[in-house]
Amino acid sequence: MLQSILNIKVSCFENCNGTAPQDVKLLDWLTSDKYREKVERLRTIQDENLQKVIKKSLPAITPAGLFSYRDTEHLISHSGFLAFDIDFSDNQHISNFDTLKEQISHVVCVAYCGLSVRGKGFWGLVPIPKSTSEEHKYRFNALSKFFKDYNINLDSSGSNVDRLRIYSWDSEGYFNHNAKLFTNILRPKKKTSSRPAFTDTRERVEAIISQIKENKIDITEDYKEGWLKLASALANEFGESGRVYFHIISQYHPKYDANDTDRMFDNVLKHDYKITIGSFFKIVADYGIKLPLKKDKNSQKDDNIKVINQKFDNTIQVVTLPKPAPAQVKPGIWSNEITELEQFFNTVKLPDTIKLNQSSKITDLNLFIKSHMDIVKAQNGNKRYIPYLERLQQLKTNLN
Repeated sequence: MLQSILNIKVSCFENCNGTAPQDVKLLDWLTSDKYREKVERLRTIQDENLQKVIKKSLPAITPAGLFSYRDTEHLISHSGFLAFDIDFSDNQHISNFDTLKEQISHVVCVAYCGLSVRGKGFWGLVPIPKSTSEEHKYRFNALSKFFKDYNINLDSSGSNVDRLRIYSWDSEGYFNHNAKLFTNILRPKKKTSSRPAFTDTRERVEAIISQIKENKIDITEDYKEGWLKLASALANEFGESGRVYFHIISQYHPKYDANDTDRMFDNVLKHDYKITIGSFFKIVADYGIKLPLKKDKNSQKDDNIKVINQKFDNTIQVVTLPKPAPAQVKPGIWSNEITELEQFFNTVKLPDTIKLNQSSKITDLNLFIKSHMDIVKAQNGNKRYIPYLERLQQLKTNLN
Protein backbone atom coordinates (compact mmCIF):
# COMPACT_ATOMS: atom_id res chain seq x y z
CA MET A 1 0.00 0.00 0.00
CA LEU A 2 1.19 3.50 -0.84
CA GLN A 3 2.63 5.28 2.20
CA SER A 4 0.66 8.51 2.32
CA ILE A 5 -0.56 10.94 4.94
CA LEU A 6 -3.88 10.72 3.06
CA ASN A 7 -4.36 7.09 4.13
CA ILE A 8 -6.82 7.97 6.87
CA LYS A 9 -10.53 7.44 7.47
CA VAL A 10 -13.13 10.19 7.15
CA SER A 11 -16.94 10.15 7.05
CA CYS A 12 -18.77 9.79 3.73
CA PHE A 13 -22.42 10.64 3.07
CA GLU A 14 -24.67 9.38 0.28
CA ASN A 15 -25.34 12.96 -0.85
CA CYS A 16 -25.52 16.49 0.54
CA ASN A 17 -28.72 15.67 2.43
CA GLY A 18 -27.43 12.41 3.87
CA THR A 19 -27.23 12.05 7.64
CA ALA A 20 -25.95 8.47 8.08
CA PRO A 21 -22.15 8.48 7.67
CA GLN A 22 -19.95 5.62 6.51
CA ASP A 23 -16.17 5.38 6.90
CA VAL A 24 -14.08 5.80 3.77
CA LYS A 25 -10.34 6.04 3.12
CA LEU A 26 -9.56 9.61 2.12
CA LEU A 27 -6.97 8.60 -0.50
CA ASP A 28 -9.35 6.04 -2.06
CA TRP A 29 -12.08 8.67 -2.27
CA LEU A 30 -9.74 11.18 -3.94
CA THR A 31 -8.59 8.71 -6.59
CA SER A 32 -11.89 6.92 -7.28
CA ASP A 33 -13.40 7.51 -10.76
CA LYS A 34 -16.77 5.98 -9.82
CA TYR A 35 -18.69 9.24 -10.40
CA ARG A 36 -16.33 10.70 -12.98
CA GLU A 37 -18.83 10.61 -15.87
CA LYS A 38 -21.49 12.34 -13.78
CA VAL A 39 -19.08 15.15 -12.86
CA GLU A 40 -17.85 15.59 -16.44
CA ARG A 41 -21.46 15.73 -17.67
CA LEU A 42 -22.31 18.33 -14.99
CA ARG A 43 -19.47 20.56 -16.27
CA THR A 44 -20.99 20.65 -19.77
CA ILE A 45 -24.38 21.90 -18.55
CA GLN A 46 -25.03 25.64 -18.88
CA ASP A 47 -28.08 25.76 -16.62
CA GLU A 48 -26.69 26.59 -13.16
CA ASN A 49 -29.83 25.44 -11.37
CA LEU A 50 -29.57 22.02 -13.00
CA GLN A 51 -25.87 21.93 -12.12
CA LYS A 52 -26.75 22.50 -8.47
CA VAL A 53 -29.32 19.69 -8.51
CA ILE A 54 -26.79 17.21 -9.90
CA LYS A 55 -24.09 18.50 -7.57
CA LYS A 56 -26.21 17.90 -4.48
CA SER A 57 -26.95 14.33 -5.59
CA LEU A 58 -23.24 13.41 -5.54
CA PRO A 59 -21.67 11.74 -2.49
CA ALA A 60 -19.70 13.93 -0.11
CA ILE A 61 -17.19 13.60 2.70
CA THR A 62 -16.24 15.52 5.82
CA PRO A 63 -12.47 15.73 5.22
CA ALA A 64 -11.86 17.11 8.72
CA GLY A 65 -12.86 13.93 10.50
CA LEU A 66 -15.13 11.08 11.45
CA PHE A 67 -18.64 11.95 12.62
CA SER A 68 -21.52 10.03 14.15
CA TYR A 69 -23.81 12.74 12.75
CA ARG A 70 -22.86 15.71 10.60
CA ASP A 71 -22.58 18.59 13.02
CA THR A 72 -19.84 19.96 15.24
CA GLU A 73 -21.25 18.29 18.36
CA HIS A 74 -20.85 14.79 16.88
CA LEU A 75 -17.20 14.87 15.81
CA ILE A 76 -15.71 11.49 16.80
CA SER A 77 -12.11 12.17 15.81
CA HIS A 78 -10.36 14.87 13.86
CA SER A 79 -8.60 13.74 10.68
CA GLY A 80 -5.71 16.15 10.91
CA PHE A 81 -6.70 17.95 7.69
CA LEU A 82 -8.05 21.33 6.63
CA ALA A 83 -9.95 21.60 3.35
CA PHE A 84 -9.80 24.83 1.37
CA ASP A 85 -11.77 26.24 -1.57
CA ILE A 86 -10.54 28.82 -4.07
CA ASP A 87 -13.42 30.15 -6.17
CA PHE A 88 -12.87 32.22 -9.28
CA SER A 89 -15.66 34.58 -8.22
CA ASP A 90 -13.58 35.57 -5.17
CA ASN A 91 -10.32 35.87 -7.10
CA GLN A 92 -11.10 37.69 -10.32
CA HIS A 93 -8.03 39.83 -9.75
CA ILE A 94 -5.88 36.78 -10.61
CA SER A 95 -5.28 37.01 -14.37
CA ASN A 96 -3.74 33.52 -14.65
CA PHE A 97 -6.34 31.74 -12.51
CA ASP A 98 -6.25 28.60 -14.70
CA THR A 99 -2.63 27.97 -13.69
CA LEU A 100 -3.26 28.44 -9.97
CA LYS A 101 -3.15 24.71 -9.21
CA GLU A 102 0.40 24.47 -10.56
CA GLN A 103 1.44 27.41 -8.39
CA ILE A 104 -0.21 25.90 -5.30
CA SER A 105 1.69 22.65 -5.89
CA HIS A 106 4.84 24.50 -4.80
CA VAL A 107 3.39 25.07 -1.32
CA VAL A 108 5.01 22.39 0.86
CA CYS A 109 2.02 22.06 3.22
CA VAL A 110 -0.52 21.23 0.47
CA ALA A 111 -1.25 17.48 0.32
CA TYR A 112 -3.82 17.64 -2.48
CA CYS A 113 -5.18 20.18 -4.96
CA GLY A 114 -7.68 19.60 -7.75
CA LEU A 115 -10.62 21.00 -9.67
CA SER A 116 -13.85 21.75 -7.82
CA VAL A 117 -16.95 19.83 -8.87
CA ARG A 118 -18.12 22.45 -11.41
CA GLY A 119 -14.58 22.96 -12.67
CA LYS A 120 -14.65 26.72 -11.94
CA GLY A 121 -12.32 26.68 -8.99
CA PHE A 122 -9.90 24.58 -6.98
CA TRP A 123 -10.00 22.81 -3.67
CA GLY A 124 -7.34 21.16 -1.60
CA LEU A 125 -6.18 19.61 1.65
CA VAL A 126 -3.57 20.74 4.16
CA PRO A 127 -2.36 18.57 7.08
CA ILE A 128 -2.63 20.17 10.53
CA PRO A 129 -2.32 18.94 14.13
CA LYS A 130 -5.48 17.13 15.21
CA SER A 131 -7.77 19.79 16.61
CA THR A 132 -11.01 20.54 18.38
CA SER A 133 -13.80 22.19 16.40
CA GLU A 134 -12.75 25.57 17.76
CA GLU A 135 -9.03 25.05 17.07
CA HIS A 136 -9.91 23.87 13.56
CA LYS A 137 -11.52 27.25 12.91
CA TYR A 138 -8.47 29.11 14.26
CA ARG A 139 -6.09 27.06 12.11
CA PHE A 140 -8.23 27.78 9.07
CA ASN A 141 -7.98 31.48 9.90
CA ALA A 142 -4.20 31.12 9.87
CA LEU A 143 -4.31 29.28 6.52
CA SER A 144 -6.52 32.02 5.04
CA LYS A 145 -3.99 34.61 6.14
CA PHE A 146 -1.18 32.51 4.66
CA PHE A 147 -2.91 32.42 1.23
CA LYS A 148 -3.97 36.05 1.53
CA ASP A 149 -0.30 37.00 1.74
CA TYR A 150 -0.07 35.56 -1.81
CA ASN A 151 -3.16 37.53 -2.85
CA ILE A 152 -5.36 34.40 -2.91
CA ASN A 153 -8.77 34.48 -1.21
CA LEU A 154 -10.12 31.30 0.38
CA ASP A 155 -13.83 30.55 0.79
CA SER A 156 -14.45 31.24 4.51
CA SER A 157 -16.98 28.38 4.84
CA GLY A 158 -14.06 25.96 5.01
CA SER A 159 -13.49 26.99 8.62
CA ASN A 160 -16.34 24.73 9.79
CA VAL A 161 -15.10 21.34 10.96
CA ASP A 162 -18.26 19.62 9.62
CA ARG A 163 -17.95 21.23 6.17
CA LEU A 164 -18.89 18.83 3.35
CA ARG A 165 -16.61 18.21 0.36
CA ILE A 166 -18.65 17.03 -2.63
CA TYR A 167 -17.09 14.44 -4.91
CA SER A 168 -15.11 15.90 -7.79
CA TRP A 169 -12.84 14.57 -10.48
CA ASP A 170 -9.51 15.83 -11.73
CA SER A 171 -7.39 13.52 -13.88
CA GLU A 172 -4.43 15.79 -13.17
CA GLY A 173 -4.99 16.35 -9.46
CA TYR A 174 -1.86 17.24 -7.49
CA PHE A 175 -0.76 14.89 -4.66
CA ASN A 176 2.00 15.33 -2.08
CA HIS A 177 1.95 12.24 0.12
CA ASN A 178 4.54 13.72 2.47
CA ALA A 179 3.22 17.25 2.79
CA LYS A 180 4.60 19.32 5.64
CA LEU A 181 2.37 19.87 8.68
CA PHE A 182 0.83 23.35 8.80
CA THR A 183 1.08 24.34 12.47
CA ASN A 184 0.06 28.01 12.37
CA ILE A 185 -2.96 29.04 14.43
CA LEU A 186 -4.67 32.42 14.55
CA ARG A 187 -6.76 32.89 17.67
CA PRO A 188 -9.02 35.92 18.02
CA LYS A 189 -7.52 38.68 20.09
CA LYS A 190 -9.10 39.12 23.47
CA LYS A 191 -11.02 42.32 23.77
CA THR A 192 -9.06 44.87 25.73
CA SER A 193 -10.31 48.11 27.10
CA SER A 194 -8.74 51.39 26.10
CA ARG A 195 -10.49 53.08 28.98
CA PRO A 196 -8.37 54.52 31.80
CA ALA A 197 -7.76 52.24 34.79
CA PHE A 198 -9.53 54.55 37.22
CA THR A 199 -12.71 56.32 36.18
CA ASP A 200 -15.84 57.54 37.85
CA THR A 201 -17.68 54.56 36.31
CA ARG A 202 -15.14 52.09 37.68
CA GLU A 203 -15.41 53.64 41.16
CA ARG A 204 -19.21 53.44 41.02
CA VAL A 205 -19.06 49.76 39.95
CA GLU A 206 -16.60 48.92 42.72
CA ALA A 207 -18.73 50.72 45.31
CA ILE A 208 -21.71 48.61 44.16
CA ILE A 209 -19.64 45.43 44.31
CA SER A 210 -18.65 46.39 47.83
CA GLN A 211 -22.33 46.36 48.82
CA ILE A 212 -22.86 43.01 47.06
CA LYS A 213 -19.94 41.48 48.94
CA GLU A 214 -20.88 43.00 52.27
CA ASN A 215 -24.42 41.65 52.08
CA LYS A 216 -23.69 38.60 49.87
CA ILE A 217 -26.44 39.53 47.45
CA ASP A 218 -27.11 37.25 44.48
CA ILE A 219 -27.98 39.45 41.48
CA THR A 220 -27.60 36.54 39.02
CA GLU A 221 -30.76 34.76 40.12
CA ASP A 222 -31.79 33.27 36.77
CA TYR A 223 -28.14 32.45 35.91
CA LYS A 224 -29.16 32.82 32.24
CA GLU A 225 -30.28 35.97 30.45
CA GLY A 226 -29.56 38.32 33.35
CA TRP A 227 -26.18 36.69 33.90
CA LEU A 228 -25.32 37.17 30.22
CA LYS A 229 -26.27 40.86 30.44
CA LEU A 230 -24.06 41.36 33.48
CA ALA A 231 -21.10 39.69 31.75
CA SER A 232 -21.61 41.72 28.58
CA ALA A 233 -21.95 45.01 30.42
CA LEU A 234 -18.75 44.47 32.39
CA ALA A 235 -16.82 43.16 29.36
CA ASN A 236 -17.88 46.05 27.14
CA GLU A 237 -16.98 48.62 29.79
CA PHE A 238 -13.75 47.17 31.20
CA GLY A 239 -12.58 44.47 28.75
CA GLU A 240 -10.56 41.66 30.33
CA SER A 241 -10.27 43.53 33.63
CA GLY A 242 -14.04 43.12 34.09
CA ARG A 243 -13.58 39.35 34.60
CA VAL A 244 -12.71 39.76 38.29
CA TYR A 245 -15.83 41.85 38.88
CA PHE A 246 -17.92 39.20 37.12
CA HIS A 247 -16.56 36.43 39.38
CA ILE A 248 -17.25 38.48 42.50
CA ILE A 249 -20.91 39.13 41.63
CA SER A 250 -21.44 35.54 40.40
CA GLN A 251 -20.08 33.75 43.48
CA TYR A 252 -23.26 34.21 45.53
CA HIS A 253 -25.40 32.11 43.20
CA PRO A 254 -25.93 28.56 44.60
CA LYS A 255 -24.77 27.06 41.28
CA TYR A 256 -21.65 29.23 40.98
CA ASP A 257 -18.81 27.49 39.18
CA ALA A 258 -15.56 29.28 38.37
CA ASN A 259 -15.05 27.46 35.07
CA ASP A 260 -18.62 28.18 33.89
CA THR A 261 -18.14 31.81 34.84
CA ASP A 262 -14.92 32.03 32.84
CA ARG A 263 -16.59 30.41 29.84
CA MET A 264 -19.43 32.92 29.98
CA PHE A 265 -17.01 35.85 30.15
CA ASP A 266 -14.88 34.39 27.33
CA ASN A 267 -18.03 34.13 25.21
CA VAL A 268 -19.05 37.78 25.63
CA LEU A 269 -15.49 38.96 24.96
CA LYS A 270 -15.67 37.23 21.57
CA HIS A 271 -19.07 38.66 20.65
CA ASP A 272 -19.98 42.29 20.31
CA TYR A 273 -23.21 42.28 22.30
CA LYS A 274 -24.65 45.81 22.39
CA ILE A 275 -25.10 45.91 26.16
CA THR A 276 -23.70 48.87 28.08
CA ILE A 277 -22.72 49.40 31.70
CA GLY A 278 -26.11 51.04 32.09
CA SER A 279 -27.65 47.54 32.09
CA PHE A 280 -25.45 46.64 35.05
CA PHE A 281 -26.66 49.70 36.98
CA LYS A 282 -30.29 48.90 36.06
CA ILE A 283 -30.02 45.28 37.28
CA VAL A 284 -28.41 46.15 40.61
CA ALA A 285 -30.96 48.91 41.18
CA ASP A 286 -33.75 46.36 40.64
CA TYR A 287 -32.21 44.33 43.48
CA GLY A 288 -32.44 47.28 45.84
CA ILE A 289 -28.76 48.16 45.77
CA LYS A 290 -28.12 51.86 46.25
CA LEU A 291 -26.29 53.38 43.29
CA PRO A 292 -23.45 55.77 44.10
CA LEU A 293 -24.00 59.19 42.57
CA LYS A 294 -21.84 60.36 39.69
CA LYS A 295 -19.10 62.65 40.87
CA ASP A 296 -19.05 66.27 39.89
CA LYS A 297 -15.71 66.90 38.23
CA ASN A 298 -15.32 70.08 40.27
CA SER A 299 -16.37 68.59 43.58
CA GLN A 300 -14.02 67.25 46.22
CA LYS A 301 -13.67 63.53 46.61
CA ASP A 302 -16.25 61.90 48.83
CA ASP A 303 -14.64 61.38 52.22
CA ASN A 304 -17.22 58.83 53.33
CA ILE A 305 -16.47 56.22 50.63
CA LYS A 306 -13.01 55.03 49.75
CA VAL A 307 -12.73 52.36 47.08
CA ILE A 308 -9.40 50.58 47.27
CA ASN A 309 -8.05 48.15 44.68
CA GLN A 310 -6.12 45.41 46.41
CA LYS A 311 -4.86 42.50 44.29
CA PHE A 312 -4.80 39.34 46.36
CA ASP A 313 -5.20 35.80 45.01
CA ASN A 314 -6.34 37.36 41.69
CA THR A 315 -9.33 38.97 43.45
CA ILE A 316 -10.05 42.68 43.77
CA GLN A 317 -10.97 43.35 47.36
CA VAL A 318 -13.28 46.37 47.54
CA VAL A 319 -13.32 48.18 50.88
CA THR A 320 -16.11 50.62 51.63
CA LEU A 321 -15.99 52.98 54.61
CA PRO A 322 -17.88 53.45 56.77
CA LYS A 323 -18.94 49.79 57.16
CA PRO A 324 -22.69 49.26 56.72
CA ALA A 325 -24.63 48.06 59.72
CA PRO A 326 -25.82 44.40 59.71
CA ALA A 327 -29.03 43.77 57.82
CA GLN A 328 -32.09 44.53 59.96
CA VAL A 329 -35.52 43.05 59.59
CA LYS A 330 -37.61 45.57 57.68
CA PRO A 331 -41.23 45.63 58.89
CA GLY A 332 -43.40 43.83 56.39
CA ILE A 333 -45.71 40.94 55.65
CA TRP A 334 -42.95 38.31 55.96
CA SER A 335 -41.94 39.21 59.52
CA ASN A 336 -43.47 36.08 61.09
CA GLU A 337 -41.94 33.82 58.46
CA ILE A 338 -38.51 35.42 58.90
CA THR A 339 -38.63 35.00 62.70
CA GLU A 340 -39.71 31.37 62.35
CA LEU A 341 -36.92 30.64 59.84
CA GLU A 342 -34.28 32.31 62.00
CA GLN A 343 -35.31 30.29 65.06
CA PHE A 344 -35.21 27.09 63.03
CA PHE A 345 -31.80 27.65 61.42
CA ASN A 346 -30.29 28.73 64.76
CA THR A 347 -31.19 25.38 66.34
CA VAL A 348 -30.94 22.82 63.55
CA LYS A 349 -27.70 20.94 62.81
CA LEU A 350 -26.67 21.70 59.25
CA PRO A 351 -25.15 19.01 56.97
CA ASP A 352 -22.14 19.75 54.77
CA THR A 353 -24.20 19.69 51.56
CA ILE A 354 -27.84 19.22 50.62
CA LYS A 355 -29.93 19.15 47.46
CA LEU A 356 -32.45 21.97 47.46
CA ASN A 357 -34.26 20.52 44.45
CA GLN A 358 -33.52 18.39 41.40
CA SER A 359 -31.37 21.08 39.79
CA SER A 360 -29.76 22.83 42.77
CA LYS A 361 -27.20 21.55 45.28
CA ILE A 362 -26.05 23.73 48.20
CA THR A 363 -22.42 23.20 49.19
CA ASP A 364 -22.13 26.01 51.77
CA LEU A 365 -25.31 26.11 53.84
CA ASN A 366 -24.15 28.84 56.22
CA LEU A 367 -23.39 31.19 53.31
CA PHE A 368 -26.64 30.27 51.56
CA ILE A 369 -28.77 30.91 54.65
CA LYS A 370 -27.03 34.16 55.61
CA SER A 371 -27.14 35.67 52.11
CA HIS A 372 -30.81 34.77 51.63
CA MET A 373 -31.82 35.93 55.11
CA ASP A 374 -30.08 39.28 54.58
CA ILE A 375 -32.05 39.82 51.37
CA VAL A 376 -35.49 38.85 52.72
CA LYS A 377 -34.91 41.04 55.78
CA ALA A 378 -33.96 44.03 53.65
CA GLN A 379 -36.75 43.40 51.12
CA ASN A 380 -39.50 42.25 53.48
CA GLY A 381 -42.73 41.99 51.50
CA ASN A 382 -41.19 42.89 48.12
CA LYS A 383 -42.70 40.35 45.71
CA ARG A 384 -39.64 40.48 43.46
CA TYR A 385 -37.64 38.79 46.22
CA ILE A 386 -40.13 36.11 47.20
CA PRO A 387 -37.98 33.38 45.52
CA TYR A 388 -35.37 33.96 48.26
CA LEU A 389 -37.98 33.40 50.98
CA GLU A 390 -39.33 30.34 49.18
CA ARG A 391 -35.84 28.82 48.87
CA LEU A 392 -35.29 29.24 52.61
CA GLN A 393 -38.64 27.61 53.30
CA GLN A 394 -37.80 24.77 50.94
CA LEU A 395 -34.48 24.25 52.73
CA LYS A 396 -36.29 24.14 56.08
CA THR A 397 -38.67 21.49 54.73
CA ASN A 398 -35.73 19.41 53.42
CA LEU A 399 -33.95 19.61 56.78
CA ASN A 400 -36.99 18.56 58.83
